[in-house]
Amino acid sequence: MKLRKIAAGLLAAAGSLLMIGAVVACLGAVNKAATPVPQPEGVGEFALEFLDTLDKGDLSGAAKCLYGSPDLGLDKEPATESGKQLWQAYRDSVSVEYSDYCYSEGTNIYQSAKVTALDLSAALAKLGGTAAKFLKNTLETAEDPTTLLNEDGTIPDALRQQALSQALTQVLEEGTTVTREMKVRLVKQDGQWRVVPDGALLAVLSAGLS
Repeated sequence: MKLRKIAAGLLAAAGSLLMIGAVVACLGAVNKAATPVPQPEGVGEFALEFLDTLDKGDLSGAAKCLYGSPDLGLDKEPATESGKQLWQAYRDSVSVEYSDYCYSEGTNIYQSAKVTALDLSAALAKLGGTAAKFLKNTLETAEDPTTLLNEDGTIPDALRQQALSQALTQVLEEGTTVTREMKVRLVKQDGQWRVVPDGALLAVLSAGLS
């Protein structure tokens, strides 16, 4: 009887040790850093070059890497001076975080990244109201507001532009950022690697305005 109890105890202890070993092995696998799998020639270099271009705020350059070469109109500058300043501020604000390698899901190759940039939609939404406040303050604090107006009592364009410039400075100083997580697929087109954009990347390229 004692031998049976001893044998049962040894078996239970052995089972516990095996279970502990399995748990330790699982934890080791979870904590082990992911390693890149072999990728087709040139895809890693292309992905990093694309993300570096995006990180520099070169949106038109990044758009040239898209599959199908769509014309997103990024080579065109805004018509107004305030529009140019806003667009430049947005490009300067773009910052990209990414890993140094691509990854595979089945036969597809992907690159993921986080892109943080000025929330241009929010800035534009505040611009008009802020400019109106500056304009109102200028007229209300003037000793004789009529001297600032045109002969017909309308507000001169120069005064409007001054208020808009002041508002633009304040809006950009108070500007908030938005972060988008993107997952783009990398494919070959005519022997060259290209990016198949997801919704997040298209939003980054258009500053979320399209």
